[in-house]
Amino acid sequence: MKLIKVILLFLVLLSLNAELYGQIPQPGIDECVMGVSPQIVSFPISGGSKYISVLKSDRTCTYSAVKSASWLSIQDVGSTGFTVVCPTNTTTDGPRSATILVSGMRVAISQDGIKIAGFGVTGGGSYCSGGSGVNIGISGSETGVSYTLSKGETTLRTLSGTGAALDFGKQKEAGTYIVVGTKAD
Repeated sequence: MKLIKVILLFLVLLSLNAELYGQIPQPGIDECVMGVSPQIVSFPISGGSKYISVLKSDRTCTYSAVKSASWLSIQDVGSTGFTVVCPTNTTTDGPRSATILVSGMRVAISQDGIKIAGFGVTGGGSYCSGGSGVNIGISGSETGVSYTLSKGETTLRTLSGTGAALDFGKQKEAGTYIVVGTKAD
């Protein structure tokens, strides 16, 4: 009679674990670790940190946490969990994602990002002294992006993207001109 009660108690605990953590240990996964929470973590462009709880079958169990991306860091590793730290996404490749495997159980990490298409700079060249200068522009643009033409440390003109080519006007000074696109958060 006692044996049956113990088995029923174990099934209730295992069922509770499945509700809280959404994972039941499967063959091939370290059975000492019963679950992780949360299993999905999303960060804004600005990054942040999130504590990941690790549910173990007993307190003597150990676990490993392995990240799939160099831009993530795992800190403050303790017996019941760890903190995942995500820096600001400064790339222009758009959103990014990674995983952390905790003794075989997956934590999905995602981070918002900005994707700005690269467009070619147009114009430039030479002109005769006393002439009107040469046009400098870009071959295309995105709406919602501001494009700034600068020479050295000097900002010359900022234009809003229209979805078409942009012309920053005629420039008379010799030098290297740079166009940078910036998309608001």
